[in-house]
Amino acid sequence: MYIYRLIEESDLQNAKELFGNARGSSASALDSFEPKSLKDHEELARLIVQQYLLPHSKNQHYKTLLKALLKQACVPVALPEVKDLETCIAGIKSDKIKEDKAAKEAKKGRHCCFSVDRLLSSSSGHKDMFRWLPT
Repeated sequence: MYIYRLIEESDLQNAKELFGNARGSSASALDSFEPKSLKDHEELARLIVQQYLLPHSKNQHYKTLLKALLKQACVPVALPEVKDLETCIAGIKSDKIKEDKAAKEAKKGRHCCFSVDRLLSSSSGHKDMFRWLPT
C-alpha cells in the first residue's frame, strides 16, 4: 500500500512538472522561484500578492492582514530600511489622496458655464454688473 502511494505521488509530481500546476502556473512558479536580482524580487512580490493577498482584499480584515504582514516582515529589517518603507507608504498615501481628490472633483463637475473672474477681468464693460461680488 505504501509503495502504491509513493508511485501515485511521484506520478502526480511528474504530471505537474510536465503540464504545470492545475491551479495555474503561478503556484508552481512561486514554489520553485529563487530570486536573485532586483527584478526577481519584484516578480516574487507580484506573485505573492496575486496568489495570497488579493484573493482576500474584499475581506473586512484585509487591513489587519496587511498590518500583521508588514510587522512580521520588518522584524529582521534595520532602522534605515524601515524608514525607507515608511517613506514608500507615505508616497502611496499621497497618491491615494490625489486620486480621491480627482475623483471627487470629476464627480462634482461644473455647475456653472462661465467664470466670474474671467468676466471681471475682461474689458467688455461687465464690471458694473458684478461689482457687488467680492474679488
